[in-house]
Amino acid sequence: MNTKWIYENRIALITGEKEIVEDKYIAEFLKSKGFDVFVTFDNYTYRIIWRFGNDKSIRRYYNSLSNYPIPNYWEISNFMTFLNYELKYDRRIAIWFQNEKTSEIIITAIDNWFNEGEKKISVLPSKLTHCKSCAEKGCMTDYFKHTTSKKDSLSIFKKGKILSACRVRKTVGKTLMKEKRNAAGDPADYFEYIQFSFGNCTAGDRLVMERKLGGIPSDEYLKDRFSPGINFYFDYKKLLSHPDYCNDGYHPCKIKESLTLTDYLHAVIIPQKEEKSIRPTISPNLIDRVIFLDDTGHNLWGWTSECYKKIKS
Repeated sequence: MNTKWIYENRIALITGEKEIVEDKYIAEFLKSKGFDVFVTFDNYTYRIIWRFGNDKSIRRYYNSLSNYPIPNYWEISNFMTFLNYELKYDRRIAIWFQNEKTSEIIITAIDNWFNEGEKKISVLPSKLTHCKSCAEKGCMTDYFKHTTSKKDSLSIFKKGKILSACRVRKTVGKTLMKEKRNAAGDPADYFEYIQFSFGNCTAGDRLVMERKLGGIPSDEYLKDRFSPGINFYFDYKKLLSHPDYCNDGYHPCKIKESLTLTDYLHAVIIPQKEEKSIRPTISPNLIDRVIFLDDTGHNLWGWTSECYKKIKS
């Protein structure tokens, strides 16, 4: 395995490997070279960033494309945004390509963006199909959402705002990143932001289940024993104009530190069975934006889709 620097000593191309697997040797090699993030492009079902080789100091970005192996304009632009964010926090990135066409397009884009200064930003499409792990077989981009547990939602309604993990826990990201619950190996700066997914994304409720169980639930568990979280929905364009808006190229939206509900909340969906315990904590100026919805018989995918349809209507 070899490295070839394609931007200063911060972004490198990994060569000499025909296939990348979850291998302890590869993780140790990257760590020895001072890399923080390892990006692989392939025909994945969905995108995810997760610790690599069970080492929280290395994250692997499984970067899926809607029409693999050719990235579209938005996917190229979004990946440049990801690189820019990672470099902002002084992280070093290693990239591996299985396909030469993907390699040629992405490396050219990196050269144009970072070396030539050609910043070509692509408009966000109404639907993204790089991830298909939902009923709609793609990300619907008109709404963002933030998913929490029942316990956390009670605190949110009491304060009238959503706070970043650092603000909630009253500590720094370097402390939170070392906790066992940080299964993904998120870096310290992630905890300074409130993170959002697209309105029909299943990731939020899945994460709530993971934290509830203390591990990754199987698809069978998410079908037969699914228990939804509380979903707060926000208009895409409205959050885009927030003074503390950030796009890290992985999360489509992050807000630094706090977000006031009265100013930005579009709607919140709460499972009907939780109405009795949660309704008293909701302020009168928010109650007309609350939907109590029966989740009986729903699995993760059905519930997420049903909620999105309700928000759209």
